[in-house]
Amino acid sequence: AVDTIQQHLITLLKEHYQFDNELSMKITKRGYLPEGGGEIHIVVPTIRKLKQVNITEKGYVKRIRGVCAGSKISTSLLNEVKDQCKNIFLNYIPDVWIYTDFFKGDKGSISPGYSLSLKA
Repeated sequence: AVDTIQQHLITLLKEHYQFDNELSMKITKRGYLPEGGGEIHIVVPTIRKLKQVNITEKGYVKRIRGVCAGSKISTSLLNEVKDQCKNIFLNYIPDVWIYTDFFKGDKGSISPGYSLSLKA
């Protein structure tokens, strides 16, 4: 999902290549199957040489962040998904925050749908 790319890949590239405002990604319109219709605006600077990124360090989960997004569905459904997910994680870890992102009108997708993307 596009939220996973935004939360993980963009963050990873910014950390390891010291991109400040040069690297950005903005979701302008969400799209869900089967019709799609999503749009993103991404700016990536030229990278002459990629250095190896080694992510083998293990650790404990300290916090969970996420995005519950939807379009052309009831906002109560989005809030229910977010709340149920958050309640499950709160049994294990106290720092859980899930943002609700609802697109309607022209910024909404062609097909109804929702997504949940989490980062620990």
